[in-house]
Amino acid sequence: MSKMADAARPGRRSRVPIPLSLEVVDGDVDAAVQIAPVRIGTDDANATEMLTYQQTSKFLNVPVGTLYDWVHRKVVPHVRLGPRLVRFPLSALVRWLEARSVAEKGRVSR
Repeated sequence: MSKMADAARPGRRSRVPIPLSLEVVDGDVDAAVQIAPVRIGTDDANATEMLTYQQTSKFLNVPVGTLYDWVHRKVVPHVRLGPRLVRFPLSALVRWLEARSVAEKGRVSR
């Protein structure tokens, strides 16, 4: 059976790409996630957007396997909600990226 026919069978979930974007305005990083990430918290002021491995992979533009390695080595900020359930706080990821950004070195004209 072809992949197209297999994907169209009832009970099969099709994979939909997860669109994510990162917008930088005046040097400030504003992560605009176009899908609805999980929100943890009771009100909007204290809510934290949590991303899955796939969403974080798209957001950071790295393979999912790299994320598994980074979580194992505790390189990337994450929350372990269970033995096999990991989520990534969006605000912590943005701060983590900002802390690792390298300032542009000025060129000397000759």
